[in-house]
Amino acid sequence: MIKGQKVKENNMSNYVISCCSTADLTREHMLERNIKYACFHYELDGKEYMDDLGQSMPLPDFYKAMEAGAMTKTSQINQEEYMEYFRQFLDEGYDVLHCTLSSGISGTVNSARLAKEALEEEYPDRKIYVIDSLAASSGFGLLMDKLADLRDSGMLSLIHISEPTRQAEISYAVFCLKKKKHTKGMNSIVCL
Repeated sequence: MIKGQKVKENNMSNYVISCCSTADLTREHMLERNIKYACFHYELDGKEYMDDLGQSMPLPDFYKAMEAGAMTKTSQINQEEYMEYFRQFLDEGYDVLHCTLSSGISGTVNSARLAKEALEEEYPDRKIYVIDSLAASSGFGLLMDKLADLRDSGMLSLIHISEPTRQAEISYAVFCLKKKKHTKGMNSIVCL
């Protein structure tokens, strides 16, 4: 958990909703919606940073460096980092519902599941639910907002969530932008 991320009491149950920093939501949005996040890592010209949503490196600086040709690469959260991340919630008496970046593009779900398994003996009265979001970027962010909406309305209960019985796939529309030429020669951007 990043400095400034505090767990807000939820009268409906005793759990946190969590995701990877790759959910394409701002830090402010996640704080406002009470969505916790585990930070991926990235390298910029060989120097490693946490993907802490612009705290270590302001996003405009990051994008300027990329435009200037900086070499970039990302790396997922490892098992030990997940264990440390989950432990902070478990120590406070919270269960965790953690959605990961799609297994189609990252192995982070495996690291999270290994951390869950390692912590089960240490915290026998707590539950960690690791869900492969099957999503990335904006679609992942939409999923997290939907989960926060369900939690806030009292419609999301961890009693009803388990990996073996959940639906195999969750579908969400991803909105794309496309230029459309008008008859008068003007371009506009439309949502599909």
